Amino acid sequence: MSRLYCLFLFCIPFALVGQTGSQFSVQGRFDACEADTIRLFFLDGISLRQAAATPVQQDPTGKFFAFSFQSVPPGFYFIGGGAPINTRMVLLGIDSLVFLKGTYQAFYQAEILYSTANDAWNNALKISQQLQTQTNQLNQQYQRQKSTGQELGHLIDGLNRLDQQKLSLLDSLERVHPVLRQAMALRSYLAQPVVQQRYQSEVAFFADTYFAQSDLTDPAYQHMPLVQESFQSFAKTLAAVTLPLDSVLAYCRSWLEDLPVPGPTHKMAILGLSAGFNGGNDDAFVQYAEEYLRLYPGDNPEFSESLRGEINTKKSLLIGAVAPDLKLPTPDGDSLGISELRGQVVLLDFWASWCRPCRMENPRVKRMYDQYHRQGFEILGVSLDRNRSSWEQAIIDDDLPWFHVSDLKQWQSVASKTYKVGSIPHTVLLDRDGRIVAKGLRGAALEAKVAELLDQQPLEE
Repeated sequence: MSRLYCLFLFCIPFALVGQTGSQFSVQGRFDACEADTIRLFFLDGISLRQAAATPVQQDPTGKFFAFSFQSVPPGFYFIGGGAPINTRMVLLGIDSLVFLKGTYQAFYQAEILYSTANDAWNNALKISQQLQTQTNQLNQQYQRQKSTGQELGHLIDGLNRLDQQKLSLLDSLERVHPVLRQAMALRSYLAQPVVQQRYQSEVAFFADTYFAQSDLTDPAYQHMPLVQESFQSFAKTLAAVTLPLDSVLAYCRSWLEDLPVPGPTHKMAILGLSAGFNGGNDDAFVQYAEEYLRLYPGDNPEFSESLRGEINTKKSLLIGAVAPDLKLPTPDGDSLGISELRGQVVLLDFWASWCRPCRMENPRVKRMYDQYHRQGFEILGVSLDRNRSSWEQAIIDDDLPWFHVSDLKQWQSVASKTYKVGSIPHTVLLDRDGRIVAKGLRGAALEAKVAELLDQQPLEE
C-alpha cells in the first residue's frame, strides 16, 4: 500500500513580547492525508472558533497548504483538517518554528517537534502531576495524624517544600514565556498547612486560595482552555461538600468579580462552574447556566438549547421550589404522600436498613425529632430498601417513631429518581408550605436549620 503524505506550512506574522515584526511558522507531515482544507481554531467558551483556513494544494511530495494571520497573540490553539474534535492543541506565538508529525485520521495525537515552548509545557505538566500526587499523599497523612493528635512538624515541612517546588516551576515557565506561567498557575493550588490553620475550615482555605497564583484578568486567559477546566474542578470540589448555597455563590463570586462581563475569560469561567456543579449542586448549576444564557445569547444555539432543557429538568428540585409530591406505601400497607404533611416543617430522610452511615445517624435524628416534634417538626423516612422485613426490623431496632414509606425498589425507587438521590444518607428539608429550603444537611447544620424554621434554639451538643 502506498503512503500519502500531507505537508503543510503556516507563515504567521507575529510580534513577540518586546519585539516587533517577528514571524513564526508551523510545518507538518502526516500519513494518509485526505484533507482538502486545513483549519486553525481558538477556544471561545464552549466552542472552537475557526481563525483561518486554507485549501490544500497538491505538490510532488503529496499535499501542501499555507495561510497567514495579520497577528495572533501567544497562546493555545487547535490545528486540524476536519471536525474540531480531531484537532491538536498547540502552543503558538513563542517559537519561530513548530513542526507536527502524525496521522491525519488521528490529528489530535500529532507529535509536536522543534518547539521549546511546547516541550517546556509538556515537561511542566508531568512535574506538576508528580508534585500534586505527592501533595495529596502528604495531605492525607497530615489529616489522619491531626485527627489523632500526632506530631505534624515533619508533614508541614514536607508540604511546604512541595509548595516551594510548585512556585519554582512557575518561575521556570515565566522565563520561557509569561503565557506558560499563567497556564500552569491554574494548576498550582498550594497546600500551605501553616496558613491553612488560620482558617475556620479546610473548605474555606481551598475556596479562598484556589486561584491565588493566577491573575485571572490577564488577557492571556481569554482563550486558554485550562480556564474552563480549572473552574470546573473548583466547582466539583465545592459540590462534594455540604455548604449553604449563599456560601458557595460567595466563594465563586470572589473569583469572578474582577473579570470583564461579558468577556471570554468570564464565559469560560461560568461554563466551567456550571459543568462542575451539574449533578453535585444543582442550585449552583442553574445559577451559572442561566447566567451564561443571559449574558451570551446566541453563542452556541445547539448547546444553549440543551442547557435550557437541563435547567428546566432540575428546577423542580431547586431551593425555593415546591417539593415534588410522592405517595408511597407505608409499612402497614397504607400509603402516604408528602403533600399530606403540609403545614409542618418536614425532613425527607432518605436511608436504608443496609446503609451503615444512615443507621449511625439515626440516634441524632431521633434526638432532634424528640426535641422539635411538638413544635411542628415531622420526619418522613424514605427507605431505599428492597427487603420488607429488613426495612421494618430496622425501624424497630433503631426506635424510629416518625412516618416511613418505601416502594422497596432500592435505587430504582421512584423517590430516589424524582429527588435525584445518588447516595445515602441524604436529606431534603421542607418548610410549612412544602417548599425546599435545604438539601444534604446533616448533624449540627441540619439541627440549626430546623431550629431556625421553627423559631427555636438549636440543640446543645
